[in-house]
Amino acid sequence: MKSCLLSLVLCTLFLNLQAQQSVPVFGTKADSLSYYQLQQALQNLRQQGTKPSVTDAAKMDSLSNAFRLAFDKIIRYRYVYEQSKGTTSYLSVNATNATKITRLSLHDYKGRKFPKELAACTNIEELELVNTLIQKLPRHLKRYTKLKELNILNNTPARGRLKLSKSASIKELNIRSDNAGVLPAHYKAFKNLELVDLTRCQLTQMPDVSGNQHLKKLVLIENKLTLSQDKLSPLAKLEELNIQKNNIRVLPDAIGQYTSLKKLFCNYNEIASLPSSIKNLSQLEQLTLYQNKITSLPPAFYELKNLRGVDLYYNKLTKIDEAISNLKNLEILYLSFNELTAVPESIGQLSLLRELYLHHNKLSYLPDQIKTLTKLNVLRINDNAFTEFPFAILQLKSMENLDVSKNQLRSLPPELTSLEYLQLLSVGDNPWENPEEVLQITELLKEKGVNVHVALKDANVK
Repeated sequence: MKSCLLSLVLCTLFLNLQAQQSVPVFGTKADSLSYYQLQQALQNLRQQGTKPSVTDAAKMDSLSNAFRLAFDKIIRYRYVYEQSKGTTSYLSVNATNATKITRLSLHDYKGRKFPKELAACTNIEELELVNTLIQKLPRHLKRYTKLKELNILNNTPARGRLKLSKSASIKELNIRSDNAGVLPAHYKAFKNLELVDLTRCQLTQMPDVSGNQHLKKLVLIENKLTLSQDKLSPLAKLEELNIQKNNIRVLPDAIGQYTSLKKLFCNYNEIASLPSSIKNLSQLEQLTLYQNKITSLPPAFYELKNLRGVDLYYNKLTKIDEAISNLKNLEILYLSFNELTAVPESIGQLSLLRELYLHHNKLSYLPDQIKTLTKLNVLRINDNAFTEFPFAILQLKSMENLDVSKNQLRSLPPELTSLEYLQLLSVGDNPWENPEEVLQITELLKEKGVNVHVALKDANVK
């Protein structure tokens, strides 16, 4: 399992603004009608509750095949939102409770102007617009001096873009929309914004946040950005940039201007290389490039000396340079699902490394220097080409989680029982010469409380 250091990336995908339901979108009304009719027909057939006859079974197969064809015609999904739990509906606001409301929801409102009666809610800290048609935020927004968070979910102005009004208190802005054309042209009216989240807004260009010099976090997940011709706004205080799930093939050189950046999330793109300007991100602590097309890492990458976590899962790397020893603060390194045939000897100099993921590569050995990684407690080298157990592992006294399964190991060293902190060991799917001996070792480990996964191929050994 990935550690909590980088799994936090997943938690930032949608913040607290989860869609209640995703609805498929089709190219034509006929495709949409066919999809829902077939879905209903299948549901009716399944709800009959009796053993299906031969005729019903054939009908089910026919409907299922037709439904799969209809499903393939989905071009995207749109998201349906509802009032958030814990918020007060605007319909409940009155003269008695107006000043007591701290979380207010303007939901499913058909008016184009913000309701004047809500001006009395002067103590709100969080405001959301859900399924609305608001053209312009009200001038009295500045009276909400305690308002810190504004969430705009599926707001569709009749004409052009939503216009913002001035607010010095709003620090967090979250917008979800199926139409980038209705988003504000810029966000400078909220001069103290620290977080802007425009996840799933169909953006094809970077938003204009040049007037938000207090911005610390910019989230642009699941859009259509390429960054090929975008001008990146200089943001002196930006600490986190999340551009996961876009259409980015090249990170622009301008990325190097974000010298305060600590977290850069680029998962699920098509990035093939990193620009040399990335070396300017001297404060960077987390870099994730999960599922891209990177074939090699430039020298500039190895100058990021403050990196604590790097995720390079599912790329096309064939080599890691000896210069990786420069990354003295590295704690977690994900290199699985690449095409590595070797690990550099200098990896032994990463004295703070706690987790190393090398599975699903083409490795047949580990450098002896790995034994100096005294803090390493997770090592996964499964699904490689090891024919001999890497004995340097036995020097890793802090080891807790070790996976050597699905290799070509012939034997297992009895010294594994000396790893006093070992909690999980996976050794299955190896062609053991002496399965009985392996079984004896794993049984001893189990007696010590180790969770052992051992699937011996020898059918005579249980």
